[in-house]
Amino acid sequence: MKQRVHLSLALVLVIAAECQGTHFLGAEVRYAPTGIEPYTYTIEVDMYTDLSSPADRPWILLNGVDTMPRILITDLPAPTTCGSIRLSTYRTSLTYPGPGVYILGFEDANRNGGIINIPNSIAQGVCLEALLVISPISGANTSITFDTLQTATRWEQNTLVHDPGAREEEGDSLSFELVAPKGLGCLPIAGYGIPAGATSAWVEEATGVFRWEAPEVFGEWNVTIRGSEYRNGQLIGQVTRDMTICVYPQDVGITQVAADGPFSIRPTLTDDVIWIDAEGTWNVVIMDASGRIVQSERNATKDGPLALSNLAEGTYSIRASSSSGVPHVARFVRTR
Repeated sequence: MKQRVHLSLALVLVIAAECQGTHFLGAEVRYAPTGIEPYTYTIEVDMYTDLSSPADRPWILLNGVDTMPRILITDLPAPTTCGSIRLSTYRTSLTYPGPGVYILGFEDANRNGGIINIPNSIAQGVCLEALLVISPISGANTSITFDTLQTATRWEQNTLVHDPGAREEEGDSLSFELVAPKGLGCLPIAGYGIPAGATSAWVEEATGVFRWEAPEVFGEWNVTIRGSEYRNGQLIGQVTRDMTICVYPQDVGITQVAADGPFSIRPTLTDDVIWIDAEGTWNVVIMDASGRIVQSERNATKDGPLALSNLAEGTYSIRASSSSGVPHVARFVRTR
């Protein structure tokens, strides 16, 4: 039977009222058997908060057990894409009464304001849960661990990528999925939407790597990744990474948003150039959103960049013709 947090049988993280504030950017829970007693587990919580907020969490109160202290502070100064961030790590140990299915639940009062895909996020609470299965049949289990910081993102051409660095020690089968974040009461937040729709934002089922193709709306977005462990076909544990991904123009530079046929472009993030990502020789015309020709170049190849320093911010189309005369079109956004 699944058991929620009651007294010492499961974990409830209750935040003291004087510490409440709009500051929460992400969190995750993990656990591991201590190896000392059969039903004793070490539990750790990582919480990411806005360092500019006066709210802080020097400790977390567990219902029915002693205070869960913060054991480590890691300040991540700007420039991270979300500004300056504090990563707080908390740790405790709990002894469970015996085999069973336990929910480890973590609640906070307020998310950060302005999260695009969480309606009225400043008024939404936080609930993060992990599933712990204690079974004499499956044996002890260490949860999935995310080794990469939540702030770590990179660009692969026009795709934003977050690799959580999912790791599991016992050789169990893993499966990852995008889920809706939970609010107070541990209910899914109504009105939540996966960034830009499921066709352009997804998570790799086997690895947990999140990919978002050509994000066009800048700001703060919530991404929630749930990882499940299976042993001999049975679910033996789950953890969730509830995180904020920040997408701003300075992160994007020049981004391809569409391409036609064999012709495509490869954007750069630091220079005012793009590269043709196609074989052959191309006659290129660049047009602004009104259709006006703003730049042209003959005999362009993938070995030479197209300089765009004279272009203003905006959306552009590239019309490229190969030696055969067949035209192809790509589009890109210049944001700085």
